[in-house]
Amino acid sequence: MKGTRFSRKQIKSTKDITIKNVTSFTLFNLGNEPVNMIVDGVPNEIPAFDTALFYAPPQYEFKGDGFPTDIEMTIELLTKAGSAILDFRTIKIQDC
Repeated sequence: MKGTRFSRKQIKSTKDITIKNVTSFTLFNLGNEPVNMIVDGVPNEIPAFDTALFYAPPQYEFKGDGFPTDIEMTIELLTKAGSAILDFRTIKIQDC
């Protein structure tokens, strides 16, 4: 292992994303519509962000176990007004 790297992506449209060597990630829904996502073939829905109900945006969290893995996901925003933030941590692997 060479170190870790924290990254953040803003999602404003439907996207297919592959993250290599990820150890954890969190997807926050900042829009007023639900966000549908499929992570490694498993569908999930993050509810809409309603400031009357939530102090913080609804989220989907993958805590991981500390070991790096590759994840494929589809993030689907139902309207063009939707918005989400993907925070993730990856491990830099050093070639031997």
